[in-house]
Amino acid sequence: MEQVELSQFKTVYPNCAANTMNTDKFFECLTRNVVLTFSHHAGTCKMGDPKDHTTDVDPHLRVKGIEGLRIVDASVMPIVTSGSTNAPTIMIAEKASDIIKQTIRCPTG
Repeated sequence: MEQVELSQFKTVYPNCAANTMNTDKFFECLTRNVVLTFSHHAGTCKMGDPKDHTTDVDPHLRVKGIEGLRIVDASVMPIVTSGSTNAPTIMIAEKASDIIKQTIRCPTG
């Protein structure tokens, strides 16, 4: 069997060098200096079976437990697309408009 030499990879964060690694102060420093935001936030209000405790929104985009509130954006995607969320979000909005029209008995088309 071949021997493999392993070593721990350590990333240096200059702004956090004064803090002891893996302490609350270190992680607070990382959060303040390294964490980034990204475009296309999605998947934060999972849509799915109303009986599933991991979902926030039912298939009709209604927020569980709050009457009269729907979520119509990329946050309802249970699985986020690998590309831009723009087109899927437009499709969610189009579907939502049909669902709402049907709910209030408006003709669709």
